[in-house]
Amino acid sequence: MATMEFDKMARILVRCEEIALAPEAKSIVKTTYAGVLEQAAHAFLDASRAVQKIESLHAKETKEAMQALDRLDQPYREARSVLKAFVPTAKVPVTLKQLSTDTDRLMAIENLLDLLKEYETQEWADALLKGSYGQLAPSTLKELGEAIAATRAMIDIRKTRADLLEPVHEAYMRYKRVVRDSIGKTSYEYRRIHVRPASGGDSDSAPASVPP
Repeated sequence: MATMEFDKMARILVRCEEIALAPEAKSIVKTTYAGVLEQAAHAFLDASRAVQKIESLHAKETKEAMQALDRLDQPYREARSVLKAFVPTAKVPVTLKQLSTDTDRLMAIENLLDLLKEYETQEWADALLKGSYGQLAPSTLKELGEAIAATRAMIDIRKTRADLLEPVHEAYMRYKRVVRDSIGKTSYEYRRIHVRPASGGDSDSAPASVPP
C-alpha cells in the first residue's frame, strides 16, 4: 500500500509528464509514460483538482450555514419557548447549540416550523411564522442543505482520490524504473521524480522530500 501523501504524489506525477513530454525525452520514456502511467496519472490529478475545488466550496458553504444559524439562534429559541408556553405537551426539538451535526440542526428547524404551522390559525403561532423565525428559517434551511451537500460531495471525491492512490503509485514506480535505467539514476530527470527515503524506510512508499 502506497503511503505517499496526496499532494506529493500529484507534484511528482506532474513532473513525470513533463519529463515524458520534453522534446529531448527518449522515445522509450515517452512510450512508457503513455502506456503505463498517463491514464492513471490523469485520473489521479483530475481527482486531486476536484478535491481542491470541493474543499473550497465546502469551506464557503459551511461558513454561510454557520452565519445563518447564528442569525436564527435567538428567533429559534424564542419560537421554541412560546410554543412550549402555549402547548406544554408539544414535543419541542432541543436548542440548536445542543445538536452536533448540520443534518440534526436542519431537522430541528424543520420540525419546529412544522409544529408552528399546526397552530398557524392562532395569534401567537401566526406572529412567530410572520416574524423573525418564519422569515429566517427557510433561508437557513437552504444554507444548511447546501453545506450538507458540499460535505457529502467532499467525502465522495476524497474517497475517489484515495482509491486511485495505490494504482497510480504502482504505475509511477514502473515508469520511474524505466527513467532510471534509460537516463540514469544521477540524471536530473530521475532525481526530480525520485522520493528520497525517510530514515530507515522504503525509498518510494514513505513521505519524504523531492528536489524542486
